[in-house]
Amino acid sequence: MSNQNNRTIEDRIHALPLELEHLILECTLASTIPGPHVVVGPPYQAPWQLQVNKLTRIRLAWNYFRSRIFHIPTCACYISTLVDFRRWYNAQSRDLTDQIRNIRIYLQHDCVWFKHYIQQHGVAEEYKRVMRVVVDTLRSFMGNNHPAEIEINVELDAGGWIVVIACTPTRASANMQREIENRSRKQS
Repeated sequence: MSNQNNRTIEDRIHALPLELEHLILECTLASTIPGPHVVVGPPYQAPWQLQVNKLTRIRLAWNYFRSRIFHIPTCACYISTLVDFRRWYNAQSRDLTDQIRNIRIYLQHDCVWFKHYIQQHGVAEEYKRVMRVVVDTLRSFMGNNHPAEIEINVELDAGGWIVVIACTPTRASANMQREIENRSRKQS
């Protein structure tokens, strides 16, 4: 009887049926994933919780991509961060990127080069040009690679311009959910 009392929580969890063990692991890992805001850029790293094992990655990644707001910070005169975004976006599986619902691009407008462009072309014209480039680039990229309708809103906040891309739910979501359930059954 004393041996029963000395068992750790890990031992007790491992003694459960495999389905319950996986469920406990998923719930525990899901609650520790940071969010809801994710900054996409050169220092981006996927949460470690998505790298525990294949089954938990499949289940957690679907919800992670669906429920996060992805932020892309960039300077108004240097919009190459969209290249970093493309690189990041293309590195993910199509099933996961289809789940993305919200992307925000923060355009900082206080750099020296942007101020120089404003002096040459005027504030309104330069902002229009920059926003046109960003919106057109993202619309064409997301429109070509994402099956959902894309709604782009441009707002001004205290930190800079924000471009919000909100994707509507798609059939891919239901397909991905079925895929997760099928893989879960196979691995159980």
